[in-house]
Parts: sequence; C-alpha cells; structure tokens
Amino acid sequence: MLTVEDPKKFNWSAIDLQDCIEGNAMDAFYTFLLKDKIEQELKEKGMVKLYEDLISKIITPLAEIEFNGIDIDKKALDKLENQLLPDREATLKDIYNCNSNIDKNMNLASNKQLVELLYLREDGFNLYPPNKTKKQAPSVDVKTLDKLLDQINEELSNRK
Repeated sequence: MLTVEDPKKFNWSAIDLQDCIEGNAMDAFYTFLLKDKIEQELKEKGMVKLYEDLISKIITPLAEIEFNGIDIDKKALDKLENQLLPDREATLKDIYNCNSNIDKNMNLASNKQLVELLYLREDGFNLYPPNKTKKQAPSVDVKTLDKLLDQINEELSNRK
C-alpha cells in the first residue's frame, strides 16, 4: 500500500502505474464501504429524507465553492463592518466599564482570552461556564454567551 508523508510535496505524476491502480482500487473499495455505512446510519437516525431533500442538492455547489473559492464583495463587506463597528465598540466599552481590571489591550475576540476573562482570572468576572467544549474546556461559543447574558439579565432583574 502506498503511504505518503506529505501529499502536497509528493510527485504524483511519477507514481508507479501498479501503485496508482492499487491505490485507486482501494479508494473505490473503501468509499463504497463508507457509502453503505453512511446510508445505514441515515436510516437508523431517520435522516434519509433530510439527506435526499436538502443535503444531496447542495453537495455539488459546496464542492464547487470549496474547489474554486467564493467571491467576496469587498465593498459590501466593508459597509457591513462599518455598520457593525459602532455596536462592537459600544459593547467593548460596556465590558471594560463592568470591570476596571480588564486590560484595554486584551483581545476579546480571542476565545482563549475571553475564557480567561469570563471564567478563570481572579480579577475577571468569575462566572461559572454553563457549557463546555468537546474537550471539556469552558465554552465561549454564541450559544454559551447568549446563555450567560440571559443569566446576567435575570440576576439583574431579580436585584431590582
């Protein structure tokens, strides 16, 4: 069986014909096995209709996007950034005002720094993480942040 350390640096045009044939045959064989396994799981989970009605129809367009990339309208993206920037700045200002120990140079767009600020640092917010990642680290995904915001708003309304 052919194994390649770094497929990007491997000279595929110089591959031995027999190795190429065997490799392609193995690809086809294992793809066929995976197809059966995936179909079985879709049936077991009652997702065949979802696959047929939605997923199968978007596979080709998504593959084309993955292969060709996607066109981005830079002007529209800049316009959107300008629309969102005031809200972002106001939110950051509110966060900094909530805790005077927050370093103004802290990157709150960094998940790692946000985890530290919300949950881990003694001079942070000392919140309990309502959700964890798959690796059991405290989460700062949108769902978790929304949940934290709901908890904070509830606490504030109870104090009134």
